[in-house]
Amino acid sequence: MNFQDKVSGRNLVVVDVETSGLHSDGDNPAEIIEISAIKFKDWQEAERYHSYIKNKTPLSKEISVLTEITDEMLSDAPDIQTVMNEFCSFAKGALIAAYNAPFDYGFLKRYAAKCGCTLSDEWIDVLAIAKQKITDGVKSYKLNDVAKYLNIAYSDESGTEGYALATADVLFALSKI
Repeated sequence: MNFQDKVSGRNLVVVDVETSGLHSDGDNPAEIIEISAIKFKDWQEAERYHSYIKNKTPLSKEISVLTEITDEMLSDAPDIQTVMNEFCSFAKGALIAAYNAPFDYGFLKRYAAKCGCTLSDEWIDVLAIAKQKITDGVKSYKLNDVAKYLNIAYSDESGTEGYALATADVLFALSKI
């Protein structure tokens, strides 16, 4: 089944997460520290969700530089239980899409289960679709390069909300190729 058929008639939630590290599995998994998501109904934006998440362990300097998120920004944020319950409610029944979805979805699925809520088992990897549909002429398959190739305005300094929106724009553009 192609992704256009998967999306047809369903809610779609395009999501981006920031984490305290790269691994969602193992004995010491990284934490989700920010979630941004945009819900679409019939390809029209319907609702947005965003939250920082209080971290249990201090962020490394490298992660703070990479994500532009500091421990101070997270100090008054809700805990993972609260945020995952909100996000699972927001995304209930929706198809989930992300750029490099195995990363984002892996974290979301692990923490949803840990927090006792459920997410759809269906997801779309926009990066994989870009690699299938764009076979030449793109500098790299980083989101900013794919967006530029598709003439989509995007600045990688726009945080998770901008990344989720650019991912949605790329997915919609790819649906027309």
